[in-house]
Amino acid sequence: MKTRLKLVAAAALLASANGAYAATAAGTQITNQASATYNDSTGTKTVQSNTVITTVQQVASVTMPAGTAKSAGAGTSVTYAHSVTNTGNGSDAFALSQTSTGTLSLTGVVFYADANGDGVADNATPISTTGPLAAGATFRFVAVATLPAGATNGTTNALTVRATSGFNGAISATSTDSTTVAAGAVIDLTANSPG
Repeated sequence: MKTRLKLVAAAALLASANGAYAATAAGTQITNQASATYNDSTGTKTVQSNTVITTVQQVASVTMPAGTAKSAGAGTSVTYAHSVTNTGNGSDAFALSQTSTGTLSLTGVVFYADANGDGVADNATPISTTGPLAAGATFRFVAVATLPAGATNGTTNALTVRATSGFNGAISATSTDSTTVAAGAVIDLTANSPG
């Protein structure tokens, strides 16, 4: 008796979109069924297994572009543009937080929405989360910090901005900005980009 086994299975596919990968959406059902074709003394026969349905579970994932470096005068403020992209396969909201290290202490670090990505706050309402982001969506915002009035020239600070998944708190991404105190007048230029 000759036996041939033919398995038919659906699988999760990865599709390329703008250089990133979009995973199969959470909640998608994948149907699997096997069939076997064999020959016996009565001829060729085909039998099928029962159907198995697998539901794709949500997986959290997030990315942030690298930070930037700026110089600013003592007592002035500095603005850094950032963006968060939900690279998971379902809607997620990301909490925004920051830590600051270095010989320069930044004060009053606040996040503001920047929907058009021009590096300027859209309004004066502080935010602490991206709000719900669909899979593949990007949220743009700025981090604004103030340098102390008595800051010493040449001192530096590393401001690390973190976006943490609300679906899975173990998943996060960071971006680190560098600030150096400079003597004299300094103009803060922010490139017109999504961060």
